[in-house]
Amino acid sequence: MCRGAGGVAKAEKPAPALRPAFDIFSQADEEVIDSMISAADSDRNGFVEHEKFERVFRPRRSGNRGYGYEVVEEAFKVTDGDGDGKVGCDDLR
Repeated sequence: MCRGAGGVAKAEKPAPALRPAFDIFSQADEEVIDSMISAADSDRNGFVEHEKFERVFRPRRSGNRGYGYEVVEEAFKVTDGDGDGKVGCDDLR
């Protein structure tokens, strides 16, 4: 799925609170990126759209608050490098 993945390479950097999570992307190889996308890609279209992204980062289960709205929005904005409303392999290179 993700050929030549090599991490998030954006001009826009995440906020300090998000940097540890994005460090994972910068060191991730193709297999790790594939696993991350597959875990969130419920309809198997190869992309993680905003709704799927929210389901992963803002779970609604009792006792698990997840991340707040602002954190999820910023994380999605930084991860969706081309601004097309979905995160795919190219966004994570």
